[in-house]
Amino acid sequence: MDNKYIELFINTPIIKGLSKDAQEQAKNAFSIIHISKDKILFHQDDNIKNLYILLRGKVSIYHEDKHQDHEYELATLGEGEIVGEQTLFHDTDRSAAVAAASYCTLAMISQENFQKLTQDITKSPFWPMMLTIKKMRDVRLHNANENQIKYLQEEIKRLAKNIGVISFLSSRMLNILSVRKNIIQFFISIVFGICVFSFLLEILTQLQATKGSSAVTIPLTFTLVFWAVYKAIKLNLQPKDLGFRLDNLKSALVEAVMKT
Repeated sequence: MDNKYIELFINTPIIKGLSKDAQEQAKNAFSIIHISKDKILFHQDDNIKNLYILLRGKVSIYHEDKHQDHEYELATLGEGEIVGEQTLFHDTDRSAAVAAASYCTLAMISQENFQKLTQDITKSPFWPMMLTIKKMRDVRLHNANENQIKYLQEEIKRLAKNIGVISFLSSRMLNILSVRKNIIQFFISIVFGICVFSFLLEILTQLQATKGSSAVTIPLTFTLVFWAVYKAIKLNLQPKDLGFRLDNLKSALVEAVMKT
């Protein structure tokens, strides 16, 4: 290990509680690595079994949600913190990803060298280090769980909002389709009414020989209008649905008055 990093290394929480001999052994077992900002130390599910001690800089621990192509941060670690301790005790892949939040200097030890260093832990001078690692891991898991809960709460709110928007749009679309269906039914009824009107008008005028007489056309016209209004009410149609708007009515009245 380079001499300029020895003091930083010895003053980290998991090393400074060891005896001088144990510190010397740890110094020889660890190696120094550097990573630049935004570089990945390891991905989630990687099978890299190393322990890292952060000597300088900061790293971000985040969860990769591959189903939604989304990431959320679990924690940000600074100088003296450890990364990757979980795989030293359990033969599992990485449960989260780690990236450099700034230029970082880390002390690294492989799982194999760590096990050699602590092979008889009950008699080992590295027992205090193991206790410190366990405490730091417990705090990390607690903070990660809280961040994960917050993330899930935000996701639930986002999904609820999206569901609300979809429900509103679906309701609007169903309403529009229902109105259009009723308008089609209305005009089919009107066409049918006009056909009946024409047929009756033809028969009555022939019987009474009064073709064009208001005595026949006026009652039939009122009947047709009544039929149209009845169908519109029954189909729950508003005047605006049929194109009858107040401004259009005003324009028609003004035009009629101007012509007269």
